[in-house]
Amino acid sequence: MHGLLISFVATAVGQPMSLVATDLEQFAAMYQALALAAEIAPTEAFAGTTGTCCCMVDSDGPYPYPCTVGEACTCPFYYGGEAGCKGSGISSVCEAAPAQESVAPMSTTSVGPVVAQQWSANVTYRDSVTNVTSVQPFYFDGQNQRYRNLIEGTSDLFHPGDKVSIDQLASNTTGLNFNLTLGTGDDSVCKPMQRPYADPFAVIAFATTRNGSSIVGGQPCDVWSGVLGSFNVSSCIGSDGVPREISFGTTSMTWSDIKVGPPPEEVFAPSKACATNYPTPACEETGTTNLDVYRIHSLAEPFSLEDRNIGDALGDMAFTCLSNGSGFGGASVVSWWKVEVSNAFGQYGYCLYDSVGHKNYCHGGTGIKVGRESALGQGVGHLQGQCSANLDVGNWYSLPAAGQCANGQPMGTDGCTWRNAQRVRTVNISCIMNERGLTRSCKEEFSHAPLSKSAAIFVAALASGDSAQGGCPDITPPTEVIV
Repeated sequence: MHGLLISFVATAVGQPMSLVATDLEQFAAMYQALALAAEIAPTEAFAGTTGTCCCMVDSDGPYPYPCTVGEACTCPFYYGGEAGCKGSGISSVCEAAPAQESVAPMSTTSVGPVVAQQWSANVTYRDSVTNVTSVQPFYFDGQNQRYRNLIEGTSDLFHPGDKVSIDQLASNTTGLNFNLTLGTGDDSVCKPMQRPYADPFAVIAFATTRNGSSIVGGQPCDVWSGVLGSFNVSSCIGSDGVPREISFGTTSMTWSDIKVGPPPEEVFAPSKACATNYPTPACEETGTTNLDVYRIHSLAEPFSLEDRNIGDALGDMAFTCLSNGSGFGGASVVSWWKVEVSNAFGQYGYCLYDSVGHKNYCHGGTGIKVGRESALGQGVGHLQGQCSANLDVGNWYSLPAAGQCANGQPMGTDGCTWRNAQRVRTVNISCIMNERGLTRSCKEEFSHAPLSKSAAIFVAALASGDSAQGGCPDITPPTEVIV
């Protein structure tokens, strides 16, 4: 998984995410972290839990998730926690956790704070690791189960102060109810997906211990604290029920200019991109291109490109340099693939692991078209680089399984858009980052796109196993992978 979701799992939980994040990813991380808390059923679900389910993130992992022994696992849609699950694959039934992995039960006797259900405010995001700070408008209508968050930030990866914009609109409705609009004006792209609605303030349910009062922004509020997994949670709630401050892990949010009551109805209208230009039309180019592409992953993931996100060498520098090669926490290797694709690219989709169907699924793309965008949606290309070469920042691609040509079939048969995917080599990412010096090169090229020197190191490491040529040794993949 590339792009937006890069850091929001890292910060929230893990392709760490180190997503180490640009502002775009960092900001997204905060609210997605809160949304995840709702999906994993606060307080009651943690009472007396003694077991662990192994959950996956974008086919990486597995990661431990608290549960009640003997009950069916209900992993979040995507969730990355601290390492701890043993073996590969995911578990369908909660198993007793080893002592060092046990989940401390939360008390259900404490009464936590009650959050007001309708209000709007400006929210200031801060992160103690990345030193990110931004003030953005936020609208919450818990009574009708919807919220909107408008985020403007900057990313320094390619150039100092590159602007990024994200509009999050979520509602408890059927269909594509979680819409992300990336970019502004005619360059904005809608990335919708269907997912269970999650109260963005559900994390407050874990802050069940009252710790006196405080003053935030000149306003008095009651302090509550608790623990969610490995993260400390604290909140300061005003007498009107509106949070003045929430801290979760390394991130904190403070609210100001608060208006209690229903937000204006127009703030919940779909963005222009979602209302009139989703999905974006496919590019007009004809013919096909043979691509060299790369994917950072774990050995628990099948060697397949179906419903996967991949990148060319230059594009993967955004992902690799930001995450220091860690991918989604459990990622340890990188694979080089060759694949033939149609040049009629659609918009890039986010390919995520669905813990219910136990498979990957691409959201927000253009049907069965191969999706393309410039890395992080940055660069000079229109519509986030969908129909551009993106030589300044590189490319990310999404390969929907439904678009794959049957074996031996020509491109275009029954509308197919990609074929002949062949894995060339797989190496340990640690070799590239450490022995071949990609970590150092990423630091040297930071804010100086294109990251060509770093990309060259990456390519050479996969081109051969000869260390004298900058290569890394092959690894032997497992003969069987359970997913």
